[in-house]
Amino acid sequence: MLTRWSTRWGHDKDCSARPRPSYIPDMNAPLGYALLHDRRVSLRPKLVALGVGLAAAGLIELLQIPLESVFALVLPVVGAAGDVAVDGAEAVIIPVLVATLLMPYLAPPSIVQQLRAERAAGV
Repeated sequence: MLTRWSTRWGHDKDCSARPRPSYIPDMNAPLGYALLHDRRVSLRPKLVALGVGLAAAGLIELLQIPLESVFALVLPVVGAAGDVAVDGAEAVIIPVLVATLLMPYLAPPSIVQQLRAERAAGV
């Protein structure tokens, strides 16, 4: 019975064989990171991407304030030290991650296509 159920709904099939719907964008993190480091991309798209990343990190920080205050009350020394360490990591990692995911959409399309061709050729 379970085999028939899973076959009927397609759960036993390989998910990678399914085509990607057109409304799901291709988030290419290695390409975005390469664009973030590429000198051909001007400074403006890089700063916009990092600014959006900083805004996202700030929003996440605002949402964490109630939880951080509870930890500071329950574990005064460990909570404060852990909070500083985690906040420092978030301040660096989240903006770079968001900028990496946004760069293929903010950089000039000609440079994106050129970099994709270079990466496909193995240069």
